[in-house]
Amino acid sequence: MGMQGWTRSDSTLAAVVEEQTEVCLNVYREDPSRVVQDANNERRISQGGYATRQLEELLQNAVDAARRGGSQVEVLLTPAALYVANDGEPFDAAGIRSVMASDMSAKDDDRIGKFGIGFKSILAVSSEPKVFSRSVSFAFDKDWAEKQLQAAGFEAAHYPTMRLAKVLDPVQDGSARDAYLKELMQWATTVVVAPLSIDAMPLAKRLNDFPPEFVLFSAHIERARLRNEVESADGERKVAPSDRTVTREVADDGFVTLRGGQMPTVWSLARTMVHPTAAALKEAGHVAAREAVEVQYAVKFPPGVGLGRFWAYFPTQFVTTMSGIVNAPWKLSDDRLGLLEGRFNDELLAVVPRLVAEALARFSGTEHVVEALDALPSRGGELGRKEARNWVDEALNKPVFEHMRTVPSLPNGMGVLRRPSDLDWIGEGPGEWLTAWSQIPGAPVEDWLHPDAYKTQEQRVKVSRLMGSGVGADLPAGAAGVDEWLEALVRDRTVESSAHAIHLAARMFRDAKAMSTLEAGTRFVAEIERAKIIRLDDGDLKAPLRGRVFVRVEGQVESDVAFVDPELARMPGIVEDLATLGVVLMDKSGELRKLLTRWKSSSGRIRPEQAWPEIWRALRPLPLEAGIDILREDLGNDLTADMHVRTASGKWVAADQAFLGGRVVPADGSRDRDFLIDPREHFHDEPLLKAIGAVDAPSYRADAPIEAWFKAWIGKAEQSFIEHAGARIDPDNVSVDIPATLPWPLDVVRRMSDQAKAAVTKLLLTAGLPHGVLVRHRSVATYGRIHVIAPETHFLSLHGRFETTFGCLPPSETLLASDDLDPRFFPTVELSTDVAEKLGVPTELDAFPEEAWVNWKAVVDRRRTLEDDALRASFYAWLPGHHEAESLVVRVGRQRMDVPVGNIGVTSSQVTYESLVDAAIPALLVEDSEDLERFVTSWAMPRGEDLLQEEIISEPAGEPVYLTDAFPPLKLRLDPTDQDLLIQPVARLVRMTATPEGQVARPLRCRRDGGTLFLTADEPHQRLAQVSELLRLELDSAEIQEVLGSMERAASDKLRTKIKRCRDENERLVTAVGIDALRRSVPAQALAVLEERDGGVAAEEVAELARAVHGVGILKQLRPALDENGLEPPREWSGRRVTRVWVDGLGFPADWAGFPGSQRAAVEMIDGPAVLKPLHDYQEFVTERIEALLKGVGADRGMVSLPTGAGKTRVTVEALVKAVRIDLLGHDRPLVWIAQTDELCEQAAETWSYVWRAIGPQVPMRLGRLWGGNEVPEEPGTFQVVIATIDKLHSVQKRASDEYGWLREPSVVVIDEAHGSVSTSYTQVLEWMGRSGRGRSKEGRRPLLGLTATPFRGNSEGETERLVGRYDGNRLDRGAFRKEDPYEELQEMGVLAQVRHEILDGVDVQLSADDKSEIQKMGRLPASVSERLGADAARTRRVVESIASLPDDWTVLAFAPSVENARVLAALLAHRGVPAVAISADTEPAARRHYVEEFKAGRIRVLTNFNVLTQGFDAPKVQAVYVARPTFSPNVYQQMIGRGLRGQLNGGSEEVLIVNVRDNFDQYGDLLAFNAFEYLWTKR
Repeated sequence: MGMQGWTRSDSTLAAVVEEQTEVCLNVYREDPSRVVQDANNERRISQGGYATRQLEELLQNAVDAARRGGSQVEVLLTPAALYVANDGEPFDAAGIRSVMASDMSAKDDDRIGKFGIGFKSILAVSSEPKVFSRSVSFAFDKDWAEKQLQAAGFEAAHYPTMRLAKVLDPVQDGSARDAYLKELMQWATTVVVAPLSIDAMPLAKRLNDFPPEFVLFSAHIERARLRNEVESADGERKVAPSDRTVTREVADDGFVTLRGGQMPTVWSLARTMVHPTAAALKEAGHVAAREAVEVQYAVKFPPGVGLGRFWAYFPTQFVTTMSGIVNAPWKLSDDRLGLLEGRFNDELLAVVPRLVAEALARFSGTEHVVEALDALPSRGGELGRKEARNWVDEALNKPVFEHMRTVPSLPNGMGVLRRPSDLDWIGEGPGEWLTAWSQIPGAPVEDWLHPDAYKTQEQRVKVSRLMGSGVGADLPAGAAGVDEWLEALVRDRTVESSAHAIHLAARMFRDAKAMSTLEAGTRFVAEIERAKIIRLDDGDLKAPLRGRVFVRVEGQVESDVAFVDPELARMPGIVEDLATLGVVLMDKSGELRKLLTRWKSSSGRIRPEQAWPEIWRALRPLPLEAGIDILREDLGNDLTADMHVRTASGKWVAADQAFLGGRVVPADGSRDRDFLIDPREHFHDEPLLKAIGAVDAPSYRADAPIEAWFKAWIGKAEQSFIEHAGARIDPDNVSVDIPATLPWPLDVVRRMSDQAKAAVTKLLLTAGLPHGVLVRHRSVATYGRIHVIAPETHFLSLHGRFETTFGCLPPSETLLASDDLDPRFFPTVELSTDVAEKLGVPTELDAFPEEAWVNWKAVVDRRRTLEDDALRASFYAWLPGHHEAESLVVRVGRQRMDVPVGNIGVTSSQVTYESLVDAAIPALLVEDSEDLERFVTSWAMPRGEDLLQEEIISEPAGEPVYLTDAFPPLKLRLDPTDQDLLIQPVARLVRMTATPEGQVARPLRCRRDGGTLFLTADEPHQRLAQVSELLRLELDSAEIQEVLGSMERAASDKLRTKIKRCRDENERLVTAVGIDALRRSVPAQALAVLEERDGGVAAEEVAELARAVHGVGILKQLRPALDENGLEPPREWSGRRVTRVWVDGLGFPADWAGFPGSQRAAVEMIDGPAVLKPLHDYQEFVTERIEALLKGVGADRGMVSLPTGAGKTRVTVEALVKAVRIDLLGHDRPLVWIAQTDELCEQAAETWSYVWRAIGPQVPMRLGRLWGGNEVPEEPGTFQVVIATIDKLHSVQKRASDEYGWLREPSVVVIDEAHGSVSTSYTQVLEWMGRSGRGRSKEGRRPLLGLTATPFRGNSEGETERLVGRYDGNRLDRGAFRKEDPYEELQEMGVLAQVRHEILDGVDVQLSADDKSEIQKMGRLPASVSERLGADAARTRRVVESIASLPDDWTVLAFAPSVENARVLAALLAHRGVPAVAISADTEPAARRHYVEEFKAGRIRVLTNFNVLTQGFDAPKVQAVYVARPTFSPNVYQQMIGRGLRGQLNGGSEEVLIVNVRDNFDQYGDLLAFNAFEYLWTKR
């Protein structure tokens, strides 16, 4: 076509443009308000819903224009302008008026729009849009229009733009100035140009994403080009230039291929014309009304996934669960994005179901036929309404399915669509079944649904709706059962077809049994078992009826069962598959199945005692597992409810209604025989009974059957919540948190004896009652929540029983035990207060009515033995105030009689009571004077003393002495009138009482008669106690001892002098405390060993043993004996002046006074130079790895694992100090070093101090010691190292105040002995410091270093994995050594000592079942076993002999199996002349440091210990290590031997002797940890 025809505008049409402009001005002159009105309309269109629809509206206009005579359209976007061109009819007069006169679009019936309201959306992107048409060209210009209107005299805030237009020359005003326009004019008839007044990027993005499917609905468009020449700037979301040409091709089969997207797409398209009714047209109004409109439906082939959408020739925002596009000229909302409800749209929607069926019909016979289901809408009914995306989607759903039921819409097995009513289906089933069925020869696939149509739940739902009755989409479809489906395979009743069906059924049966969804699996099994697919020997077909159909065994002549066709049975695999289905050989197992089937099918006509004896006889010959399998197959899984057993009383009951003999029911049948499984009848059945779940007592089960008691608890819990909420709530909406396990069975317990209930109560309480259970509303949180008691607690409160002195009583009739309630006369129970409250056990006597007291008194009154007298009296003392008793049972002479209370003499004196008894006067002896006064006051009972006649007789036992002479310190305590009292010791002091049979003598302890005190006591303490009693001095035992002590102190001065004059320490000790006190302080084993010698053990030898055991703490150990001898030893043994003076005063060595604690300052300033030895190569390697971690290389966590003695602390500290020096670590945050003990912390502090002075920067370091009682303040502005124990940090972290908040963000955290860092305390502290494993911050690195010689957790793989995870599996020492074994390399270097190994024979160890269990579970030797090893004298002697045989200058560490054995070893070695001392956890830290220093100096040669020196001990030159403590822990063993492995380079030995005591552990000897370190000595 070219540029021909592009001439000046047609004069007629140009006149229309000018005329329309003048018309508009005239309208404004008549009604000036129209100026603002029209301006606002344009703003509403360009700024409202049309604001972003320029592409759609302009392209829609172009497509409509091309509908007559055209076939192509193009959209071109440049940074400066938007162009939309078409080759249809050019503009005419009507078109001009529709553009310039608002709301007057001239549209034909078949056009969605032609330059109407939507055209004005162009104002959102351009203020001067232009129209170039071969007939006329004109332009709108906002500024020009505003000037024209102002010139005409109109003043307004806004002016309309598209009411006034000016005519253009298409060449001079167009192509001559615009190359893009000139290009388009070559072929187009109309080009709309919009010079952009906005950024082109949003338009570019929309153009690139513009859907090509609009061409589907415009059959006249052969070519549509979408071209974007706008490119995004740097930093913006990527938008690239694009050029797409969209074309459509229609194939012979009706499918339409669309090209122009990323890949060609194939569509099935259906269309029809709709003639809206007059009412619909009226409702549609001017914009939507048309006489005839076309409705189209396009579905992709195959449909794929995702939602469909409603189009009005371009996409709206309305989607549908039906796949594809529904296109029509809908009545739309103002923004043209939503469909409005109304009659017009309803009439268009009415034809859509027919279009869907027409489009999907093309799928028939294709490879995608099944996928036609995917195009249909989602499920219907209430769920469908919830899933519907909008009103249109919901309105279409039901009509589509109703129509599809009437047409071929479902694929059969051959891939052909058929009407749903013509097909069968099975509802659901695994795809493998369906495929296997369809592949069986002769399977009627043409009559059954295609197997692939079952693949998804969505497809099955849609098939179900299509298979429905047609009355409504919500009705469920009547699918055939699996049995009918299988039976379809055997329509010809042949052996072959039966075999095929059996093979498939067996496979399905196995699959169904294994299904995770129990309900579905059970249903499938039931349907398979109903399928009549087994051909019998008479040609009939039967289902696999368990216990009724069998495979015949030769010679079998049973007449009451059916047999499989023998030809069928001989086919390969049939017998096995039949067995799977429950059809088995008619052997012993078959006999059992027959009996079980007869019992199940009897429906109660056969009584248990008639059927079950025979069943048990058939069951016993079978193997246990086989029998149980048959029982479960025939009776189900709850065998305790379905199997019957004989009870000891002869009844046959369900197994869950009786117990095995044991904890609840005695096996001898002495009670509850109705509930005891007969041990005679079932003598051989116990393994089977236990296997099916029979128990001797209720036990907790996760799968416990729901019993009536539990249902009652649920109801009570629900009702409690409803009452709490105060609202009418359906119980079904109440949620009760069901416990994970329940005790079972309990229902039967309700019918059992009180003794059985008491046994069950005890068992449940021993197991521990769980906490309360949460109850809440299922959906309404505002109702709150409550806790109710656990179900078993509720059961016990109703049915529990407690054994008391009053019999088995329910909780409400018992009383919570307390110290002042005697269980012999009150029904008390020992419970916690919490449990008592839950069970309803009263806690106060006042809670009981008088009737209870009457009953209790009646029980107590019946107890009339001599031993019961005091019990009755104690009980009677509770009666006043609770029960007015008329009589009491009391002593009357030798008898016990019921006597009125007014005739009973009551006394608190034993002597008076005995006198009353002798006088045959009714007497009651009470415990104290308060009880006495209560009886006298409340019941007016006479005092016993008032009923007696008596005299006192005494027999002197020495001369009387003045009280103040016998006990001088009493002078200050006596009244002046008592200063001259005499003491008369007596051998006999009696009270003579007159009785009906004469006088009776009763002995007295003491008595005052005027100025004389008669005392029967011989010992000073007791004599002084009698004085206090008579004179009412109220001296307690301590005060009596004080008096006697002051008397003894005078005598102690003589003893002090004697002690100081002794010739040596051993004699002094014997003199100071005596041989007995010394022997008590020495281990019995040590004494026993020495006493085996002739002559026994001398006193001074015992003192020598005691010194070896207790070392410098000997006087502290003997303090009680020193105190007893009046030497008044000090209370504190920390080397203070008072203690030193006391020790020196007795002549003992000064260090026996103890040592002051080495408390270091909490904060220390570290500076000054020091000299460091150079690092070894491997140490340099590790420091470099640490430095790399701190620089951000790799993980921010790592572990340094070097053998003990290889310098891991020095290496780590030096790396960190260097990091400070090169500014890798700043001064703004502290560095935290964590260790387990004070000793380890102090060692770290010493290392930091020394290394900092040697290589630190020229600035001070603040070193904080955060352990023990120390507190450390923040030190801003300086580099601060905080060394802390984990226990201290754990307590700091829990403090309410934030005083240590500055410690929560350390620069680095180092954990010494890191193998222990997976415990709870470490985890909590690390979380506090932002270094937990959970939710680790990704904002920055938070370095965490671990140091250990043992990078594992014993033998526990799981614990070790946790340890590895804590440090991200990052070993910083990996690669530090040339050899795989670091020990060997370090030994060659001299860093570690060479090892010489010796074995000492131990003993044979017999392990109990509990011992073995602890070893297996905990991986450690039980403490009781270690104690037994330590107590073995022969084993101890062997260790002592071996150590004593070593050279005199050797130092030795000995690890003993117990604290006691460590002391024995030290004692025996000292006796042999080997300086030795035992160290334990009780050894004071200061004393321990003293021993270590003495050990280093060689003055102590042997340190013995148990579990003390495994870590934190540093004595380099150890020449021998004795491991007499067996351990299964590699960590512990490596820590022990590591104490002796320091080599010469580190100040240690060239060679170390390691001696292991090898004990013989049955089964576990190979697990001893020293076996894992054989390589240390076998490599030499």
